Amino acid sequence: MATQSFPKRVAVLFLVAFLAALLNSANSLAQDCNQENITLTQQSEVDDFQATYGFCTRIVGELVIGHYGDIVSLDALTDLQIIEGNLTISNNKELVSVSGLATLARVGGKLEFYGNEKLVSLDGMMNLAEVGHELRFAWNESLVDFSALHGLHQIGQNEYGVSVVLNNNASLTNADGLIGLASMPGTIDI
Repeated sequence: MATQSFPKRVAVLFLVAFLAALLNSANSLAQDCNQENITLTQQSEVDDFQATYGFCTRIVGELVIGHYGDIVSLDALTDLQIIEGNLTISNNKELVSVSGLATLARVGGKLEFYGNEKLVSLDGMMNLAEVGHELRFAWNESLVDFSALHGLHQIGQNEYGVSVVLNNNASLTNADGLIGLASMPGTIDI
């Protein structure tokens, strides 16, 4: 009997070692950007993202897009999968699409959209599954819905116990994008 269990043990150890190696290689697929916090205020900075920060799929800190620049497209950001800190997309007067964020799956901090006057929808963000803190939409005058967030399963909360903030989005007709949520510990502030 003891001789039969030895091959089983070897097989189990081999399987465990194989799975550990597989998990380790999956974690190594996420390539960190060569800077912790990144701010993009001009379209040229967005377009030169890979040349400036290297081919990367993860930002260890936060990403700020906009703040009164000339950004109209985020297409050069198509490889980003994880932002460990906050993602703030603000005051982009000409931004009409966020489709460049199609592979983004996780924002570890808060996700903020404010002052994006021409942004109508969040089409392209359908792979976003988790926001670590709050989700905030304010002063996005043309935003009709955020149904593209239907893949979002988890939202955290801010220090005041709020998970979602919706303020002064004049064209917003519904919150159907939140229908897939499995976890939202805080409240919704409208």
